[in-house]
Amino acid sequence: MIFHCPSGSCSEENSVKVAPTTDGSVRRCRKCDCYFHHPARSQEMLAQLHNHPAYFQHPYFKARRSLGAKWRRDGYRRIIAFATADIERAGVRVLDVGCDTGALLEVARDDFGFEIAGLDVSEEAAAVCRDKGIEVLVGDVTTVAIEETYDLIVLNDVLEHVADPAGLIARLATCLAPGGRVFISTPNARAPVYRVGGWLGTLFGRNIITDKVFIRYHEWLFSPDSLAAMAVRSGLDVIRHKKVEFPLREFGHGFFLRLSMAGAILVHRLCNQPTNQFLVAEMPKDRASMGTILPADARPSIPSTRADRVTAANEPNSTEGHG
Repeated sequence: MIFHCPSGSCSEENSVKVAPTTDGSVRRCRKCDCYFHHPARSQEMLAQLHNHPAYFQHPYFKARRSLGAKWRRDGYRRIIAFATADIERAGVRVLDVGCDTGALLEVARDDFGFEIAGLDVSEEAAAVCRDKGIEVLVGDVTTVAIEETYDLIVLNDVLEHVADPAGLIARLATCLAPGGRVFISTPNARAPVYRVGGWLGTLFGRNIITDKVFIRYHEWLFSPDSLAAMAVRSGLDVIRHKKVEFPLREFGHGFFLRLSMAGAILVHRLCNQPTNQFLVAEMPKDRASMGTILPADARPSIPSTRADRVTAANEPNSTEGHG
């Protein structure tokens, strides 16, 4: 069985192991530069991992919940402004998928006047949202019932955490109002830090640096081309796609981590491959378009889902790998 990367453009023979992990390895597709965890973890496994108290209490996520610092609130403002530029903002309905305790939604409501709702796997996070007056759904992002339609759906550092990212984008596209948008923030797999992490993993095996670069909660890292292709395949028009550097102040939970990332960020700027990428994709108002950014004859065939990969991995004589 041949497994495909999210863009559907490459096959298993194009992937190479770059670093061992606690429960497998990270592989890189040499054709599209996506990274992925091997063996594939099911969505159920990932949901359990993210619903663990250790994830909710991680210093990085705890630090992102406070809006006390002006720069942090400004960061959420920039995300919302980037996603909603050139549209009428009156009455905009926003769903933040993976909303955690609702910091972004607070800014959307208080600073932009938007109607807001959230979705998160953590009941603990949902309880904090409710205390803030935020309507929130609790459950797995890939299966929970979403009965409303929205003008903006936010995936802020979420897509890399799910088993079937292409399937999630396609599912959320059906929850958009005509002309609605999906905003995606996710790491840029072409950032040099990931290539360096791969070299270190190949040379020295698992080490403290590879554990920091290839975070155990990440199932995927996407190249810009693959991310755009997934949106297009869901019938969305990619209207804005930008590589952005991860704010150094976000590493405030570790001095040495912050110091090491300062050097990495400098290299990223010199190479014009920042750590993150922002993408905004829009549902055509007539819903007739199949998406734009790639020519029709260049759109990849539908890839196998990660669920297919998990099933195949458990079958005798199944072929391993994914690209």
